[in-house]
Amino acid sequence: MSVAKGLDLLFEGYFHQDWDLDYSSREEVIRAFVQEGPRENASLALAEIDDIIADDVPERKLNKWFRHDIGSKFANKFPHPKWRNALLWYRDQLAGEIAAKDDPAAEEGA
Repeated sequence: MSVAKGLDLLFEGYFHQDWDLDYSSREEVIRAFVQEGPRENASLALAEIDDIIADDVPERKLNKWFRHDIGSKFANKFPHPKWRNALLWYRDQLAGEIAAKDDPAAEEGA
């Protein structure tokens, strides 16, 4: 399993080794990724996560992917005990931020 374009942009471009110096939370990183870049990048990352989840990739392979292929700097700080849960969390955050970007009025009315 390799890092695809959308996830590469998110993990290497935003969750770089100093992300926690640039942002106060993971949520802020994802918000910046969605708000600052073209919608296509966020949509692509979301679709790539959906593909990984749909493929039912085993935890062992996800662990290797998170820790070695995309780097352990942020992975070691992630609170979820299972990598599939981490992907689901990222998916939910991305989907929420994309929806907010698509309909800013929905967020104001909440």
